[in-house]
Amino acid sequence: MKLLYIWDAYCGWCYGFDKILRQFVDKHPELSVQVISVGLFNQNKSIGEYTHIADANERISEYYGVVFGQDYKELLNKGELILNSNDAAKGYGILKELIPSNKWVELAGKLQESFYINGQSLSDVRTYTKLAKEFNVDTALVAQSFVEQINNQELHSDILLVRKMQIKSYSMLIVEKEMDNIMTCVAMQ
Repeated sequence: MKLLYIWDAYCGWCYGFDKILRQFVDKHPELSVQVISVGLFNQNKSIGEYTHIADANERISEYYGVVFGQDYKELLNKGELILNSNDAAKGYGILKELIPSNKWVELAGKLQESFYINGQSLSDVRTYTKLAKEFNVDTALVAQSFVEQINNQELHSDILLVRKMQIKSYSMLIVEKEMDNIMTCVAMQ
């Protein structure tokens, strides 16, 4: 059985769901979880242009019991940060390739904490070098790879995959299970 976790590092609902997913994954280490970035914010708009975010954060906090950090709230109030999910997908993808697959869900959560707690841009190389240190990965390699990838304007392969899958709602957890040589998929939101 395999799980596909469809998420975006800038998705508040994914941030809320993270704690539940991490607990589940911790209880089921036998499961393979593939984390796939969706590309939620790629319109080159600032966070302030998304006027629904503050209200959504209140609902997310009520529903999941998560906290949004003061640094993030200040970032939201300034409204200037450009949200670029493609940069976030690329940064996550670089780190994902350098750590064991059983750490991918944890990494996704830590990346979101960088934004939603610490107010760090997910287009800033320093965000990924901090995570590289935390996961004992070569920071210079991560920095170089990230700069190279964000200078390339192509969409990350995860984003292209999600578009091909025609998934339009997230966070989504898809369970793939093979039974009698038949692949069964169940999606949960």
